[in-house]
Amino acid sequence: MRNHPASGDVQRYACTALRSLAFNGRNQVILGQELEVGKDIVAAMRNHPESAIIQENACSALWNLASNDRNKVILGQELEVGKEIVAAMRNHPASGDVQRYACSALWSLASNDRNKVILGQELEVGK
Repeated sequence: MRNHPASGDVQRYACTALRSLAFNGRNQVILGQELEVGKDIVAAMRNHPESAIIQENACSALWNLASNDRNKVILGQELEVGKEIVAAMRNHPASGDVQRYACSALWSLASNDRNKVILGQELEVGK
């Protein structure tokens, strides 16, 4: 991902792999310890805002990662991934998959009280 940020295929398949790996609780811990994984996912989202499949897989990977309480804090407060998730929703309003995985990721992040404040006030998610 880091070596080929402009390649949509690399970003798509990497996000898909992270999505699958992060479905496992042990992998959530391992991946969460590496702050760069979250940054790499956010970079893919920012570099390819037009790609619904990248946004879908990135949101799903974030959702799976955010199933871990420690990762919720890292993703929601240190990386502020909510902004990228909401951007994906706004950029792909007709994609049911982007909307579903983005909502799931936001829901998971919002189970942390501090993240609720960040998501609700700073992102104005209801607008």
